[in-house]
Amino acid sequence: MAKKSSILLCWLLLVLGSLANAAPKLEVIHSGERKWELLLADLEQARSSICLEYYHFADDESGRAVRDVLVRKAAEGIPVRLIVENVVHGLMPKRFFTEMEKAGIEVRFFTDFKRWDALSGIDLRDHRKIVVIDSRIGYLGGMNLTDDYRYHWRDTHLRIEGPPVAQLEYVFYRMWTALGGTGAPAGPQAPAPDDEIEIVAGGPAYPIFVKRYLEALQTARDYAYFETPYFCPPDTLVSALKAAAARGIDVRIIVPEKADHDFMRIANQSFFPELLEAGIRIYEYLPRFDHSKVFICDDVQCWIGSVNFDNRSLYLDYEVCAFIRDTATTVDEKACFLDLLKECREVSADEAARRSKDNRFRERFLRLFKSQL
Repeated sequence: MAKKSSILLCWLLLVLGSLANAAPKLEVIHSGERKWELLLADLEQARSSICLEYYHFADDESGRAVRDVLVRKAAEGIPVRLIVENVVHGLMPKRFFTEMEKAGIEVRFFTDFKRWDALSGIDLRDHRKIVVIDSRIGYLGGMNLTDDYRYHWRDTHLRIEGPPVAQLEYVFYRMWTALGGTGAPAGPQAPAPDDEIEIVAGGPAYPIFVKRYLEALQTARDYAYFETPYFCPPDTLVSALKAAAARGIDVRIIVPEKADHDFMRIANQSFFPELLEAGIRIYEYLPRFDHSKVFICDDVQCWIGSVNFDNRSLYLDYEVCAFIRDTATTVDEKACFLDLLKECREVSADEAARRSKDNRFRERFLRLFKSQL
């Protein structure tokens, strides 16, 4: 009997251990310095592969800190693959990337200006921020590899372990292969979505995020909270926001008071009057530029990724987002959102109505280009 009990106990421990290993581990990162602390440590421990896909990888202190680790790992014989968006690096000396290539790092540019056929897609961008280490650890979110994200701006990022990393790696290798990269796992298949975390990738041929936002707003029962640096949504989503507020849903939006581009603050504000009139509450975050892209709804879902709430992200850019259905994480992010309101100024309908004629003219002018913003 004792022997059977011992066997049963061992079996239970094995099952529980396998379940623990299968469950995804998630850390929501709100500090750039915390991201660099985790990322540099994880890169140093890499043993089999490193994949990165970034919109902006700068030749500054923070970018060089990551580059130096990548160079060391490549020297150890570990495959290091990097995708970067070439348009945003147009004025940056290419020496930063050519030196990486000489060190054995494989680099692919999303827009290759050496190919004339690439110019037909010059309006498209790879806006993702992805890291996959050893097919085991993944990062995604809003933080690029520059000093602004590490030291100066507010942003939100994710570190993930477990089954969702396979989804993130699949997203990377689809782009890598499309850009002519080699070394992808043989015959990669899209992994089944995890129950708690689903990695969703979108692009100009597949504007999935518009569909998901519409579904979330149409089925919301209590609240829908948005944190976005750029608020320039398509008419369909403006209508969905107003319809949700009309149903009594608590719709709140945080945008930064300090913008990284002055014209984007004007573009953001051009939507304020009609949304405020519809009962939607709008806040401007005051301390610094907030680059976070977060959506929280009804304590049941929280989205964190690279997707801005604007036409460019939703229709033109290649983006990636984690759809989190873990109640504990969602409730934590809701509490973080509500706490963030203490550092915000709520915009009133009277204030929006008192905008100067010059501001109204600039807003109308920028709205002519909203499909590009």
